[in-house]
Amino acid sequence: MTAEADEDRYLDLTLQPLINDDGQVEAIFCRGQDVTEQVKALAVQQFLRDELAHRLGNILAVVVALAEQSAARTPSLERFRTVFGARLSALAAINALLNRHGPEVSVEAVFDAVARPLFGPGLVSGGGRTATLTPKAAITLGLMFHEMLQSSGAATKPGSTGPRIRAHQRAGRLHLICVSPDLRDFSKDGDDFAHRLIDHAVRHEFQGSWVFFHRKKGAAACFEFPLTHSVWTRSGAAA
Repeated sequence: MTAEADEDRYLDLTLQPLINDDGQVEAIFCRGQDVTEQVKALAVQQFLRDELAHRLGNILAVVVALAEQSAARTPSLERFRTVFGARLSALAAINALLNRHGPEVSVEAVFDAVARPLFGPGLVSGGGRTATLTPKAAITLGLMFHEMLQSSGAATKPGSTGPRIRAHQRAGRLHLICVSPDLRDFSKDGDDFAHRLIDHAVRHEFQGSWVFFHRKKGAAACFEFPLTHSVWTRSGAAA
């Protein structure tokens, strides 16, 4: 057995005394087995269990928050079912994406997962769409995008093609520009859930900024995120 420098190895040792006819120990029989790979496998299993428990806890917290916000802002039980059900569907789509391709998922994949039931994939263009996020940030970004789709009316308007999203990277920052003729000005509704979710997530969780523009053919929401922040994985920052 050889070991590289600074490499930890784990041995399972069996020690057995060899006793003579007088009942005295003459020698000790020693047998060793390298169990390094087994120990590493157990450590990986424990890590995965811990990660699963952590993610489940986060998901339950998100579900509770969505339920509370949906109940507080809907005038009827039927409306609550519709709003809360749509938010749960978006959350489920993001988690299904993380289960298939996690723990790192791209901006494009997150947006496609949320928009697919309504408009199909392909809403995002530009080189910045390959930037990747941590699981928690992916859930937040996906829920932000869901609120933009639902609140703009694009999800329920017949014949709507959904917003166009341009993602590009410049000077270590990711720029997301969402353009839609139906986009609502989220920046003015201080007590609105969509506004509070977007504003808090952008400024606090992503350490970024956002601004809303009115255009002749609609409106645009522009987001700017520093790729050096911890919510973006290394592969995303280098994309």
